[in-house]
Amino acid sequence: MSMRLHPGETEAVGWRVVTVLDAVRQLRDASPDVTGRPRVIAIDGRGGAGKTTLAERLRNMVPNSAVMHTDDIAWNHAYFDWGAVLVENILQPLHRGEAVHFRPDAWITHDRLGSITIPAGADFIWV
Repeated sequence: MSMRLHPGETEAVGWRVVTVLDAVRQLRDASPDVTGRPRVIAIDGRGGAGKTTLAERLRNMVPNSAVMHTDDIAWNHAYFDWGAVLVENILQPLHRGEAVHFRPDAWITHDRLGSITIPAGADFIWV
């Protein structure tokens, strides 16, 4: 069974299989000047493609890493209007090397428990 691409989508070609740890090493080696803050790696794909499964596998395999789900930022938020919330409350503190402890406004308004928490000092953040 092959996947049908939508108009304007390009086919991915030139794939090669690497181990998860080799992929992480490549990501680390591609950013040798990053110090005092985590490398933030975005995992993209269609719904049901396995993004969460991959992120959790990476978190389990890579010491000192954490997962941040964009679905948590976008929860009960306008469809595409949550980018600034992500930048201001997650990415900027991480870039400064700070921990994140954030409750989006929608969580407060709709009584969702908990918060988005990422410890300071992580080497990788899987988004």
